[in-house]
Order: sequence, then C-alpha cells, then structure tokens
Amino acid sequence: MHPKLMKFLIKTIYMFPIGFLAWIIPNGADSEHPYIPFVAGIGIAALIVFLHVFDYEKFDDIKTEDFLESKHSFHIDYSEKNWNKIKDVLKSQFIQVVNFKESDGFIFMQIDKRFFNSIIIIEKIDQKINLRIKRKNFNFFPDNAENYRTIKTLIKIIK
Repeated sequence: MHPKLMKFLIKTIYMFPIGFLAWIIPNGADSEHPYIPFVAGIGIAALIVFLHVFDYEKFDDIKTEDFLESKHSFHIDYSEKNWNKIKDVLKSQFIQVVNFKESDGFIFMQIDKRFFNSIIIIEKIDQKINLRIKRKNFNFFPDNAENYRTIKTLIKIIK
C-alpha cells in the first residue's frame, strides 16, 4: 500500500471521533439504523483529512514521514554565521512569538497560530543545527502544512 495512502487512513481513524460526534450531536442516534452514525463519522473524518492533503501536496520536496504531520525536523550545517542568522531572523519576529527562551546552543520559541500554538526548538548538536517544530497540543492532527511552511520559510531565509 502506498505510504501516503496509509497515512491518510491512519489520520482518518484519528479524526473519526470528531466526525462521529459531528454527526451524533445534531442528529442523535437512530436505533433502527445504528450504522449510519459510524458511516457518517468515517465520511466526515475522511473529508477533514482530505482537505488537508492539498496543503501538503503543494510542496514537491515533502518527505513521506512529514506528510499529514504537524511535527517536522530539519538539519543544517553548523557555522557561527548560520547560528547568528537564525537568532537574527527569530528576533526579527517574522512570526508571532508568545514565549522565547535562549541559552548557549539552544533556542525555544512558542509561536502563536490561528488555532493551536506551535513550538520551535533549535539546538546545536555537534556540527549540525537541528530545527524542530511541532504543535503544542494535538500534534497528531494535520495542520494544513502550517508548521512545514514555517520551518521551510525559516530555512530559506537562513540559506
């Protein structure tokens, strides 16, 4: 089975409770046709995940493990120039920052997003700079590729 299709099915299963509740709350449960809420829940969940697929497909270079995910990790080569450029870009506030902590070789940022805040963690490890981004809460739900777009923009500015 294609890995992207497998991800789609797994995310649909994650979203099933939301789809199920979206059907049950306004319509109630029907004792004569108990399968209808389950089918509707799967359909609503699949629709929600399907709408996220288009945002991820816009990126040609997206890896399979990043597809339909809200947490991403990238590595760039360490140099003092790259590290200082990262700090300058993050301090220029190209994104809405809620919380910012910095120490030697480590930067933690909480950024304000539309629905759920995200966390960027940047750390120096040996001769690499590790850039990670994830949602603060519910990081197993897709996020319309917002986090991927944010981290790719940061990398593009640095390079």
